Amino acid sequence: MHQPTSPNKAFPGMSHLGSYSDSILEMDCIIGRSIEVVREVAPDTTTIVVHTLPQTVFKRTKP
Repeated sequence: MHQPTSPNKAFPGMSHLGSYSDSILEMDCIIGRSIEVVREVAPDTTTIVVHTLPQTVFKRTKP
């Protein structure tokens, strides 16, 4: 997860630890829903889910 983070309007404040943690909770929820769909579509198969994030550079600048 890269800074700055901006969680969906359903997630701000859920972690009580700031926007970064709220964004992690949102990502976890999205991955969980994706896995649920895979289980519904193909319940009797073995499926590997790989989640990756782009490797980008975030440059902090002073105002």
